[in-house]
Amino acid sequence: MCIKKFLFTLIGLLTSWAITAQWSDDPLVNNQLTQERESIYLFDHGVTKDGLSYIVFNRLVNENIATFLQIVDREGVKLFPGDGKLISNEETWTFLLVGQLLFVDKDGNALLPVADCKNSDAEGLSYRVYKVSPAGEHLWSPEGVTLGSPIADGFESKMNIIQLEDSSYVFTYIREENSNLPKIQLKHVSKNGELLESRELQENGVRYDYPYLANTGYGQFALVYIRAGVLLAQKFDFDLTSIWTQPVRIYAGGFPGVPLQNVISVHPDPQGGVFVAWHDDRDGNNVESVHIAHVKENGDLGFTGNTGGEKVSYANYRGLRPQIAYNEKNDCLYAIWYEINSGQTYQRLVIQKIARSGELLWETEGLLIQETNREEIIHYSIHSEEDQVAVFYLIQHGHADMSAFATLIDGTTGNFVWTDEKVEFSTNVSRKVKLFSSPLIAGSYWLTIWGDNRDGVSNDYPPLYMQKVNRDASLGGIPTAIRPLHKAETTFGVKPSYVKESTQFSFENPKAGTVDISIYTLSGQKAATVFHGKAAQGALRIPWVKPAALSSGIYIVRLTDAEGTMKTTRIIIHNL
Repeated sequence: MCIKKFLFTLIGLLTSWAITAQWSDDPLVNNQLTQERESIYLFDHGVTKDGLSYIVFNRLVNENIATFLQIVDREGVKLFPGDGKLISNEETWTFLLVGQLLFVDKDGNALLPVADCKNSDAEGLSYRVYKVSPAGEHLWSPEGVTLGSPIADGFESKMNIIQLEDSSYVFTYIREENSNLPKIQLKHVSKNGELLESRELQENGVRYDYPYLANTGYGQFALVYIRAGVLLAQKFDFDLTSIWTQPVRIYAGGFPGVPLQNVISVHPDPQGGVFVAWHDDRDGNNVESVHIAHVKENGDLGFTGNTGGEKVSYANYRGLRPQIAYNEKNDCLYAIWYEINSGQTYQRLVIQKIARSGELLWETEGLLIQETNREEIIHYSIHSEEDQVAVFYLIQHGHADMSAFATLIDGTTGNFVWTDEKVEFSTNVSRKVKLFSSPLIAGSYWLTIWGDNRDGVSNDYPPLYMQKVNRDASLGGIPTAIRPLHKAETTFGVKPSYVKESTQFSFENPKAGTVDISIYTLSGQKAATVFHGKAAQGALRIPWVKPAALSSGIYIVRLTDAEGTMKTTRIIIHNL
């Protein structure tokens, strides 16, 4: 990155440091990420374990679909001004594709796969992947790393990504070319962006589709996919060789005629296997039911060992679109799905707890989370940590009137934890699009994001909003110990604030005593200590030489003076 461009982007961020924390406690306000009247076609949300958010979205720019990235710190403050960081503006059909748009790795970096036509003048798509740090820097080439052929003569979609224990990545997607049936691609890529191994699953005249990945540990992973309409699983080693002698047949009875990304849910089993949930109408009576299969570490079918999975929805309603979450503490699964009557006038959201043996632990029909009359339950998700289960969902009262709810359930009893049972975290009367929610962060809160047409004039792809939902049922607040201050509140100075090799901090120490000056990442992790020790009373200057290991980016510097008063400032580090 050139120095001018780096300065132009980051110095503007320093001028906005006086902004207070962005998380709102008002469900009518929420936190707006993108501008009104913009066309946000697709978006995805990922969160690091310490609460930094990545949001990738596609927006129309000069009649082309461009991919943008925004990073939001723990206080809810956006890293990039305006539209965010432009990742790619090549000719693309990305808004037509399905699959994973964003993956956050265990080191807190983001991977962004973009399908575009950069590699060819032909009307074909080829995946490129960008790797971005929490400071917004490209860790691979700014042009991305190409996964497939250098000639984009096909159509690639349905991306899915995992990371292995050695920090390398596995990518899977389908590829169609020359009017042939699609085939599944597997790519093993190092953490530095080098292609290590490549494999195709294909046969003449056979359709391979809808690949899903699950990390099964020890450098191995499971691939769940559809071959000629049959749901299968196969386990692979890091070099993409098959571990099981043949794929495991999970279900062969036929799926509904809707896109299967809305039907199938896949979750890794920490003991080396994989769980798969879906709905189907295997009895042919127009009453779908939810089933869950467990493929064990050795390739045997778990639960009762039957092909076709275990039925978990037993009410006399259509059971649709299951989502599953594994609870490691209690070694069990939680599943949610929605049920609808034949006239589509009554709907309800149901949860069930399933033991590793396949036993249903919460009554035969599960427990009721929400029921509606002539209203639709859409875009729901589930997370399970410790002894609780969190569920987030939208209810559509009318086309332009949707409510966003969260609820917390006791994982042992199935009772609601919060006094009011649920929290409405967005109370605007508006049409909402696609709700994402994060796992529990720092043991205390979840982050949600959705598209929201609250301005009343946006098209079908409205601006994005976020909300922080706390474990105590409150909204907003600042979870970090680093409290940002208004400039008027602090006399803590740094010169230069743009650090290439060294800088100097200045402050007024109110009395003699212990002083600490420490440097933190935007996500709140301690990165370096400038000074810790006894200091005299009065005006002080502390020189500091930047450690070579400290990467380029924006950092928060916190001063704790001898009276225990905390003051903060920001610095920009740029390694030449």
